[in-house]
This record gives sequence, C-alpha cells and structure tokens, in this order.
Amino acid sequence: MSATLTLMREDGTVICEHCDVADRAPRRVRGLLGRKELGANEGMLLRPAWSIHTAFLRFPIDVLFVNGEQVVMKVAHLKPWRTTTCRGAREVVELAAGVCDRLGIEPGQRLSWAPRLIDSGSIVDAPKAAATNQEESQLSALIASQDERFRSLATFLIGRNGFEVGAVAALNDVLEQVAKTRFDLVVLDCAESFSAAARVVAALEVMHPTVRSVLVSDPPAAGWHNGLNVLDKWTSIERLPSMILGDETDAQLGTASAAKRW
Repeated sequence: MSATLTLMREDGTVICEHCDVADRAPRRVRGLLGRKELGANEGMLLRPAWSIHTAFLRFPIDVLFVNGEQVVMKVAHLKPWRTTTCRGAREVVELAAGVCDRLGIEPGQRLSWAPRLIDSGSIVDAPKAAATNQEESQLSALIASQDERFRSLATFLIGRNGFEVGAVAALNDVLEQVAKTRFDLVVLDCAESFSAAARVVAALEVMHPTVRSVLVSDPPAAGWHNGLNVLDKWTSIERLPSMILGDETDAQLGTASAAKRW
C-alpha cells in the first residue's frame, strides 16, 4: 500500500485530488519523468524540496513552493527544460498547467492536506478504508509531551502524513491511552524525566510489543542514554512519518524494542 494525499486550500477548495507523495530520494529524483501528461486532478508532492527542474519533462506544469507552516511562498509556471528555486521553502507541489490560474492560487494562501490511500490500484478515502478494513486503516500515533508547542507541531506534521494523531501531556497517561486506542507509534518527550519515559518504553515492550516507541528531547539531551537513543525532537519529528511509511526504513523501526537501536 502506498500513500497519496488530497491538497486543499484553507477555504476548503480542492486543489489536487490525487497528489502522489515523493518523500524519499529515489521518488523525488524520478518525479514526473516518464509521464506523458498530468491530469487536472493529479499532482506530486516533493518533500523536502526547495528547487526543481523540468528537464526531460514532456509537458508544462504549475509549481507551488510551500513553507513549514503550509503557506504558499511562490507560484511558478514552468515549461520543459526550465528550473526554479525558492529559499525557505520546505515542500514543492507540482500540478497540472493552468490549475493555479483557474483556482486563483497566490503566495500567502495556506494549504492543508487530507489523507488518502491507494489500495490494489484504486484510490479510496482513508476514513472509508478504515471502516471497511480496520487492519488496513491509516496508521495512528500518540504524542506524549508537556511541551504544548511540540505537541501542536508534532500533531500537525505527523497528521498531514495521513496519521490519526492523539496527544497527552503526561507520560503517566500513555499506557491507558494505548490500551484504549492501540496506537501504532508512541512519541515520548523525555525532556522532563528520562527515567519516567524509559519506564513507559519498558512497559510498552511487555504489554504492547507491536507498538513502536520513540524517545525525543531537547538538545543537548539527545543521544544514547542507558541503551536508549533519544532523538532531537525538533529535527527528527518531520522525518518520522516518512521513516514509518518507507518500505526500507520501516524494517529498521520494527517493534517497540527498536527504540533501543535508534
């Protein structure tokens, strides 16, 4: 199963119904190469990216450069064999030519993403997929942190990758929430107490061995502590979804005990 997203403007206008996600180097390099055309409801999200080229492309495209807050920084219209950049952009969205003019997309507008899934070659809405087959529903993540700013950012960044996201402020609430919801991933902020977070990890390994747990903290606390690798929470949070969704890196995560190997 591979992921695709629906791109919308903040006012609810659908910009691109089927936007393929290219969040790994091979996908970003390949991009739209080999395609004969790009349908009006099709597109590609390159993340992370701040520059693109249209060498060897067979058709013109519209391009959106988007910052980390999902605000459009630049709109470009590119013919084949062109290049453009935008400093400060975090993502690039490639759309069919004419979409931006038709919908009035301009710098300063805020975008949002709705998760979708591709299953057996057909595209279905994630909520419908979850209703018809719980085992193939979108992944879920729980963010546990007393840092309200981190909880909000992590919820946004992980949620826009198609995850259902829950959040709690207290580490003591994690086990109860996992028992109720069976999250696939638990992100534990151990900035306040590494020992408390480590105890939660140990309990998850015993009680919910299929749940993946990740420890994060503010630098310089990040690094190896008592056999557990603590990630820098501000630099790692954006790549966690792609690590989980990516076929190769998914094997590195394994079960909750994999937190010890990070």
